[in-house]
Amino acid sequence: METQEQKEEQLIKDYNSLKPKLIEWANFVDLTLQNIIYTNIESASIKIQIPPQYRLKSDESLIGKAFYNNQFKNSSKPLKRIEDKVGTRIVLTSLREVKIVKEIVLSNTEFWNVRISRDPDKSFDKKPKEFDYTAIHLNLTPLGSSSIFKGFSNTDLEFYVCELQIRTLLQHAFAEVAHDTIYKGAFSSNNQLVRLLSKAEALMEVTDEYFCNAYETMEKVEEYEKSFLNGLIKLAESELDFKFDKNSIDIPLTNDIFNIFEIRNIEIREIEKNIQRNKSLLKSLLANTKSYLGRQPIVILIAYLVFFDSSELKEKWHLEENILKEIFMRLNFSFGIG
Repeated sequence: METQEQKEEQLIKDYNSLKPKLIEWANFVDLTLQNIIYTNIESASIKIQIPPQYRLKSDESLIGKAFYNNQFKNSSKPLKRIEDKVGTRIVLTSLREVKIVKEIVLSNTEFWNVRISRDPDKSFDKKPKEFDYTAIHLNLTPLGSSSIFKGFSNTDLEFYVCELQIRTLLQHAFAEVAHDTIYKGAFSSNNQLVRLLSKAEALMEVTDEYFCNAYETMEKVEEYEKSFLNGLIKLAESELDFKFDKNSIDIPLTNDIFNIFEIRNIEIREIEKNIQRNKSLLKSLLANTKSYLGRQPIVILIAYLVFFDSSELKEKWHLEENILKEIFMRLNFSFGIG
């Protein structure tokens, strides 16, 4: 009869035989994740805080999970059943981004077979002490067509799962502390500590939701401001035969002016009407103004405000007065008269 020591030695021997392909597969997963996420990073407004970087389970950790964990101790094939032999994680800013990346990974089935292995809410209900369960867990298994695994059967491929965790930065920081303290530490039976960390996790989840709401609000504002800016650029081209250099647009300055003069109360159509009424003056302004502001699309908005409400414009103006005086002069307005 095989002794426990022999079982453990055989497990590690079998594990060592898997490691080269596990590492190769994990490298492929990391690179592919970065490629497919960066392809969508601008359109989806994703901010990667920590890029994917795989980690291989240590021999000692594998033995502990295979033979000294209630979930696997009676398993005839623990090496196959343990699906986090190699794992990677990607850390993002908000829960919204986590959901987006999850859908990106699930939809790219030309690279892997993918399965959701843990639902955060259901997993936490079952195992409230395992604080890394708040992350989304996906299991990525190689396809039979993978060049890495030529000649491997579907049964063989099941040994090469790479576990992917998708977390927010808050979830990541909390899990790194709580997982080591509770799940692997000496305090797993300390109910008071578990309750305290549970409260902290609840607060973290609420904070994540607030962050998500804040990002949604910012995105709506950014979307409106981008649309307004594009409207000014298009009007310059279509009505004034002038093309701004998009690479030279000062976005912080533009947003500053937009906020001060509350562009949500201004219709692009009204600016267009103003251009049509004062086309020659505005063409001259764009052609002859050599200042930094004159190379920014917001100069069209400022010109509109000169015509529409010059008193309010002067009252709210917070930059050098001479900058505004030049625009007034080129539009045949006296700066001393509101």
